[in-house]
Amino acid sequence: MKHYWVVSPEMEFRGSGWYDPPEIGHCVVLVEAQNKRDARRKAIKEKEMKEWVHECKSDKACPLAHLKVEEAVCPHGICECGTFCHNVCNVCEEEREREFREI
Repeated sequence: MKHYWVVSPEMEFRGSGWYDPPEIGHCVVLVEAQNKRDARRKAIKEKEMKEWVHECKSDKACPLAHLKVEEAVCPHGICECGTFCHNVCNVCEEEREREFREI
């Protein structure tokens, strides 16, 4: 099993109050799946994708369409999901520490 980030296209979110201005953003969820296709199917069942699925239903569009799916790995190939695994890429950690020291 691999871990994937699934991201909706940009959409407008309504605030909880009547006078709250709308916000622009994405629905994002992390799923564990065999492949990207499976990740899409699992993602639309998650609560984090509720707004995206609702918007698709109101537009009579397929909620699987236009989802961006990326494997949750660092540039060095180590899983960086942070939820399912507790892997740490030592190279990435060193780069982050170096950047932090430069600040």
